[in-house]
Amino acid sequence: MTTSTLTPREPAIPDAGRLETVGRLMRGLAQELDRLLRAVLADASLLDGALAPEESRARDYLGELEQSARRAADVIGRIVALAEHRPGTGGTADVGKAALTLAGLLRDLVSDRMALVVDVEYEGPLVAAVDPAVLEQVLLALVADARDLAPEGATVSIAPWQVRVAGWNAAQYPGGLPGEYVGFSVSGPGSGPRPGLEVVRALVAAAGGFVSMDEWSGAGGGGASVRVHLRAAEPEVTRTGS
Repeated sequence: MTTSTLTPREPAIPDAGRLETVGRLMRGLAQELDRLLRAVLADASLLDGALAPEESRARDYLGELEQSARRAADVIGRIVALAEHRPGTGGTADVGKAALTLAGLLRDLVSDRMALVVDVEYEGPLVAAVDPAVLEQVLLALVADARDLAPEGATVSIAPWQVRVAGWNAAQYPGGLPGEYVGFSVSGPGSGPRPGLEVVRALVAAAGGFVSMDEWSGAGGGGASVRVHLRAAEPEVTRTGS
């Protein structure tokens, strides 16, 4: 296995104004698609009512059309919700819960090309010191990259984990300072440019974390595992007044 490590190079977070413009465009497009899908559903309902009882085959086709339109509308709704969730500079997020919550949308993103497995077997919370919206953006960007690189029928996995970086082993984690980290890996076959990786590195670095990547080669064409290290959130301390 060949291992390469990506270390922070003082990356700049994409301009906030540009991100806001993209967000507005996403919301506008999603709202227009939602309007069109509602029109399709309304027409399908009217057509269903106009069919004769013996036209069961046509009614089945209409049922499939309606089911697909409702699924598309649901995906659009979730995209709009993500677009409206603006990243902040603080907060905490449970990495495992975030991966499971986004699993439905992520599978819709990749289902036409590959299978997605969310492997959350770690016992207990994995809470990172990162804004939940930032964590969502990182997950979406890495899965989108994996989808573009993976061959059809491949499986991509998301696996949360926890690691302690001590002074004596800090050299194994270039770019990482000693301390407790939680994070996740996005692993799958395929190699090539990863357009979302620079944005991921910038967002993670701004949150005090770092990103590394293990690459491998083989008869199947190779693959990679991108590992996102986020600072573990400080445990809450309950103070009792006298």
